Amino acid sequence: MKIGEKIKQLRTQRGITQETLANHLGISFQAVSKWENGTALPDITLVPALSAYFGVSADELLGLRDDVDEAELAEYTTQYWQLIGKNRKEATELCRKVLEKYPRNYQWMRDLAFCLMPSDTDDKENWSKVDFDEGLALCERILDECADNRIRDWTRWMLCKRYGDAGKREKAIELAKKMPSLWQTQEWLLEMALDGEERIVQWQQNLDTAIDWCTSILSSLSDNSYTNYSWQDKIHCYEAQIALMNILYQGEENSLFANHIYMSRYVEMARMCAGSKGMEYFNASKTMEYLLKAEAAARRYDDWYYSVRKPYKSIFLNKSEYVHGDVPEKGEVGMMMVPILHMRIKSEPCFDSMKNVPEFTALMARLVVSE
Repeated sequence: MKIGEKIKQLRTQRGITQETLANHLGISFQAVSKWENGTALPDITLVPALSAYFGVSADELLGLRDDVDEAELAEYTTQYWQLIGKNRKEATELCRKVLEKYPRNYQWMRDLAFCLMPSDTDDKENWSKVDFDEGLALCERILDECADNRIRDWTRWMLCKRYGDAGKREKAIELAKKMPSLWQTQEWLLEMALDGEERIVQWQQNLDTAIDWCTSILSSLSDNSYTNYSWQDKIHCYEAQIALMNILYQGEENSLFANHIYMSRYVEMARMCAGSKGMEYFNASKTMEYLLKAEAAARRYDDWYYSVRKPYKSIFLNKSEYVHGDVPEKGEVGMMMVPILHMRIKSEPCFDSMKNVPEFTALMARLVVSE
């Protein structure tokens, strides 16, 4: 497709008139008309402005972008999301395969970079500095060349985190300061743009996201060595998370997110109280109290694990619903919480102090039977 045809296609897709485009570029609408009719070409100096205006790369505008089979890319995307949480190596190989065929596809460059740069909480078994550096270079290339703001923003987010992991704090800070503030995000702006029922739904979705964010911050405060919290302070952080969720979810029992958080935090509090016998904070009764609450949350999670979606019951969230996107077939274990809870307790040496407690023995027996 010639550049004039591409300009016309992009302009009409976005409902932009020739006059509007011309005014933005500081030229006459007759010039735009000549481009689109194929009787003239835009000056090369206008290509960056045209690319930025339409949100496409210069390659795409000039017709240099690879011929794209959208159905094929959609199938590759499905495969990627099936692999990324289970086998990072195979996901990496898939990204490379796609980029061999579509070497200027910035979305797949971004996905490859994500595979090559595991975070500090990801599995780093197959990670190497060479991979990490390649991922950083891909991200920097995306920011230099790509005009798609969504891909650019996602890449900036990834780079902020990975620069920090690589010890490049100043670069991470510099990049972060270029991003919009919280009050300029899509979610916040939609609250102002929408009206009626749609605005209420957006408020509730934002509240759900805010709960996730707040619990994550509280968890980071409790786990970060710089805060120098005592074990009592850490338990208070975990209890604050649960109290916040109880208020907003109103004792919600059908939320995968809520019950996953409940289980995780109760296990952490149990760890704090278990310690080892002879230490001042060992408390067998408190340990059991938290472990039993963790069990209850894990079982609530698993009770509706195979449901695709369920509406929230809380008045603060009842216009939205939790969508469980990757639902396994009946009988598949997947990410069910009871087996995970059993594994976590069994793998923690601190719970050795509980082995002679009858309630603890009974709990472990129940968890094994449930598996």
